[in-house]
Parts: sequence; structure tokens; C-alpha cells
Amino acid sequence: VTINLEGVGAISSLGSSTRATVVASTAGIESYQINSNGAATNRAQFTLSPDTKTIKIAGSAGLSNTSIGGTSTNLTTIDASAATGGISLDVSMARDLSITGGDGNDSFTFAGNLTAADTIDGGAGTNTVSVTAAVAANVVLKNIQTLSLAATSGTNVAVDLSQANLAAITTVSNSSTGTPSLTNATPGVHTLS
Repeated sequence: VTINLEGVGAISSLGSSTRATVVASTAGIESYQINSNGAATNRAQFTLSPDTKTIKIAGSAGLSNTSIGGTSTNLTTIDASAATGGISLDVSMARDLSITGGDGNDSFTFAGNLTAADTIDGGAGTNTVSVTAAVAANVVLKNIQTLSLAATSGTNVAVDLSQANLAAITTVSNSSTGTPSLTNATPGVHTLS
């Protein structure tokens, strides 16, 4: 199934964003092609088939503040390698995912569900992974430059920046309500904010 987005969602005069709801949830659909085009960034919340296995994202317009719901545990692949506008994707559902970003500045929000079974390649651009729990040493993170710590409820996130899978990380940003524990941060290499 192909979903074409152009001029979807909005930014108000006060700067808040509104997501459009896109429902294409017929059982039996296993693959989606989402094309994000137009002059402005698209914003959408997707409810897809419970049988979804693969989602491909392409297009020149950004795809921001976007979440995917309604998918079953069959979802394994999100491939945005053909997207050039930059995507911001909430992938905090508990799935074992292989994710590939595109040419833009991409961000992926995992909450507490980034596990050793996930593989993330941000692609080109300056890319961000957001978590609310510690990053396991055997998670595959490639071409991810910023690690965003966004724990709530006072959770303290511990991160060891010497882990080989965090080698591309140059910035750690913290918006947690708890106190993060960072070890092996290197002056001149890591920026903490």
C-alpha cells in the first residue's frame, strides 16, 4: 500500500504542531510505502495493519512528529534510506526493529524499548536517538551523532560512552527529570547539554 503525503499536519502561529491521522489498517497488508513530499514538512500519526512487516519512507519533504500505531509484532523493518527531507519518528513500541535513515537529519524516539535486538543506521545527516533507559552495549547504532536522554518519573539513565556502539556519538543532551550517569565522556569529543 502506498501513502502519499503533501501538506499534511500543521504548525500554529504559536509554534505548536498538529498531526493528521492516517488510517490504513486493513488486515493482511504487510508492506507500506510512505512518500513525504511538498513544500513543507508533513506531520502524521499512522494506524496501520496489524500484519505490517515493512515500512518504507521516501520523499523530499520532512516527516516530523510522526508515530506509528496499530502494528503487530510482525513489524521488523523501517527503511527511510530514500528520504531526503529528514524524518522524526516515534518507534517506542516494543518491537525488534531494523531502521535505516536517509539523507536528512533524522531522529528516532525509542523510549525504554531500545534493546540488543534493534539495529539503527541513521544514514547521512546529523541523527539522534532518544531513550529513557540505558543503552545496551550490543545495540547496533551507526551514524547516530546525538544521544538524547529523556527519562521521566525521576529515572536515572546510565550511559557508558566508551561502548563501541556509541563511537559516533558526539553530543549527549539531557531533558530527563532524573540525574543521568555518564561515564567515559571525553573532552573535545563529547558535548554534554
